[in-house]
Amino acid sequence: MNYRFKRTVRTILYKVFNQAIIFLIFIFLGSGVVAIYAYPFFAISKPLHGDIMVVEGWLRAEELRSALQIYRSGKYAQIVVTGGHFAYNTAKILISEWQIDPDLVRVVVRDIPNGKFERDRTFNSALGLRHWLLEVNKKEKKVDIVTRGHHARRSFILFQIALDGVAKVGVIAVPPYNYDPDYWYDSSAGFRAVIGEIIAYIYVKFIFTPELPKN
Repeated sequence: MNYRFKRTVRTILYKVFNQAIIFLIFIFLGSGVVAIYAYPFFAISKPLHGDIMVVEGWLRAEELRSALQIYRSGKYAQIVVTGGHFAYNTAKILISEWQIDPDLVRVVVRDIPNGKFERDRTFNSALGLRHWLLEVNKKEKKVDIVTRGHHARRSFILFQIALDGVAKVGVIAVPPYNYDPDYWYDSSAGFRAVIGEIIAYIYVKFIFTPELPKN
């Protein structure tokens, strides 16, 4: 009886051990796939090379430096800075530190109750751009969104939704200021950014239900 009991326990433990090994192998392989493909998946660049470059206003100075190089290497006639009220400070940096003609820099901020962007900040910024494009009746309606690497795919999706019927959207991902994109999983900043982006992407793709205002 004791022998049968031990054999039963050993059999159960053996099955559990095998399943645990298989589970760990899947976790390991899945982690490897995420580590290799997650950042490149999110950090897409598909510029249209229109006449308007849109800079998301929350970019840091190091990232704005990359945006400046893109601006000078292209044929953009104007820079539009989107976002909340922090976009004004970004515009000041572009003008004062990077010596861009003030007449070529435009800040577009959508009015939100209490001046706060508490939810769907990227989408609300894109709606602000939509309103401005309709207001000024831009003939050349191709815009390139310049944003932080891992945020690019989500910005691309949300700006496409917001500018549907108004402008064609391209996107350019600039390297993040606080981690190495090739080894994002080796730093807490990179890990939080990319894993958080996975969650945010799932929300945008499967949960977010945008409402476009009437033109």
